[in-house]
Amino acid sequence: MSKKIILLTGNERKKKSFEQAIAGYDIEVEIQKPWIPEIQSEDNSEIAAYSAKYGANLLNKPVVKMDSGFFIEGLDGFPGPFVHYVDKQIGADRFFRVLKDLPDRKARIKNSLAYCEPGKEPKIFESGCIGRIAETLSLNEGSFIDRLFIPDHPHNPQGKFMGEIRNENYQQFLDIWGDAEVQFAKWLHNS
Repeated sequence: MSKKIILLTGNERKKKSFEQAIAGYDIEVEIQKPWIPEIQSEDNSEIAAYSAKYGANLLNKPVVKMDSGFFIEGLDGFPGPFVHYVDKQIGADRFFRVLKDLPDRKARIKNSLAYCEPGKEPKIFESGCIGRIAETLSLNEGSFIDRLFIPDHPHNPQGKFMGEIRNENYQQFLDIWGDAEVQFAKWLHNS
């Protein structure tokens, strides 16, 4: 019997990524984007958990909420879970100027997925990858992370930008991005 959940997002990339990751697990997904307050936290797992709990109680149905953070060591973890706001307000081109002479270019992505049923506490699944800020900004279209980040991963021996990987091989992109969605699908399938 198929399990039904609501994915709380308006982001087409998150929807596509989620649907590809859970394919084959007999999970039926409905997409909704109700207004949900977003708490201010430096931990994107806390943000996803709060939103999932709020959404599950609001809609009275099981929901999933995903949130990602981009943590740059040379900036003490900034922008962290605020990457969307930095991208929207400043953009990759202007933000890259801040990073141009940054000596510590190590960075990491943290992908958090929160699942919650009405009246219950959320269950969190996390994944991510490490890498570095590129020396030059990718000229390709894409998200903030797509244009700045080069993952250090066995699936990226050529040192490609995250956006290049996403465009060339989506499954490889998912493998590098992390498996929070797959962890969730396996858990839900077996529960």
